[in-house]
Amino acid sequence: MPNRNNYEDYLAHIIKLADNKNIIISGLSILENQKKDNNYGLNSIKISFSASGGYSNFISFLEDIERSIPFTQVESVTAASGKRDKKTAGSAGIVGGSIIDFSAELSFNYY
Repeated sequence: MPNRNNYEDYLAHIIKLADNKNIIISGLSILENQKKDNNYGLNSIKISFSASGGYSNFISFLEDIERSIPFTQVESVTAASGKRDKKTAGSAGIVGGSIIDFSAELSFNYY
């Protein structure tokens, strides 16, 4: 579990969760809102990334994020079919050489 007040730990945790589910993360970007939420005094951050892997692994990966990082919300997910060669697919734990390319945006608040 990452430190509560250190969102850099959250990012490292997301990468670790992806690795555990054979999801390949790329294009990680961060948009930090400098203004604190007036009701709760929390900072807001949005993370967007691209990912490749199997559908069930990706869904399980998102569920792990929501369970392990407090105040996290999946804002959007898009998916497109992707084809990889057998060598690449095998290293990603995908059977049949076919994987899905995802784009996701998450938001979470921290102190």
